[in-house]
Amino acid sequence: MINANDSSKVIFLPASAGSAAQYMSFDAKGFDQANIEMIFGSYTTTTAIIAAMKLSESDTVTSASSMTDIVAFTGTTNTVTDATCGFVIPAVATSGGGGAVEFQVDLRKRKRYIGLTYTGSSSQTSMCAAMARLSRAESSCDTAAQKTTSNKAATNVTGCFKVVAG
Repeated sequence: MINANDSSKVIFLPASAGSAAQYMSFDAKGFDQANIEMIFGSYTTTTAIIAAMKLSESDTVTSASSMTDIVAFTGTTNTVTDATCGFVIPAVATSGGGGAVEFQVDLRKRKRYIGLTYTGSSSQTSMCAAMARLSRAESSCDTAAQKTTSNKAATNVTGCFKVVAG
């Protein structure tokens, strides 16, 4: 059982997902796991609302724009992963409906401050809100069997996907 003192929520209010980058950050000290969920407004076309998103970390800096990127949690709409991009943001199958992204992070391997940055598509504007659920869980967010061989799970059911990195 997880006590009420063993978890916390950080809520980031909705902001425009236009072409300018948006930044948010939180202090992860004392927590083992984070589930960071992003919710997006409706799609006007089949172009993804988000062109890039990433998690960053620092032991001293609290501003996400000044933190060091975590490659496994850095994604773009490009079709390849490389030394700076750990996952590809899936294409959206249809317009309408919104989208959701979940990052599952083992904080025991991370620095004190975690930042989230996202940049919207230049062809769409929508709203994005995020919530970080922090916990002192006894086990990781997903088991090793639930992760893909590249430590990322991506599904594209109406614009939703999950990123898990060890």
